Amino acid sequence: MTRSKYLIYLDNKYKITFDLCISAVLLFICAVLPLQIALATSTSTTWATIFNIADIIFLVDLILNFFTCLYDDEKNTEITDRKLIALDYLKGWFLIDFLSIVPFEQLMSVFIGNNKIDNG
Repeated sequence: MTRSKYLIYLDNKYKITFDLCISAVLLFICAVLPLQIALATSTSTTWATIFNIADIIFLVDLILNFFTCLYDDEKNTEITDRKLIALDYLKGWFLIDFLSIVPFEQLMSVFIGNNKIDNG
């Protein structure tokens, strides 16, 4: 079987390395974000930049998931049909991955603005 140059196969060393980097970024975010929220500190430009870079990395991962082969346990083979790969991702982790990179804070400031409602 010939390999498509538009697919990322499970044994691709760059994909394996990227997955390790994604894991490291995820662990970092999981450690830092709760501390930042708990300490109620305002987000500095540096931290905002770090979180934005993490979001970009997660966005790249989201896109790459549409091109990454799946493993079929029953047939003991890789699934290389791009339609099946996309459907499997859309039915599974896509929504969670997508919602995790949506910049809700920036969207809220655009729609609501920085003005606070005065009740009195």
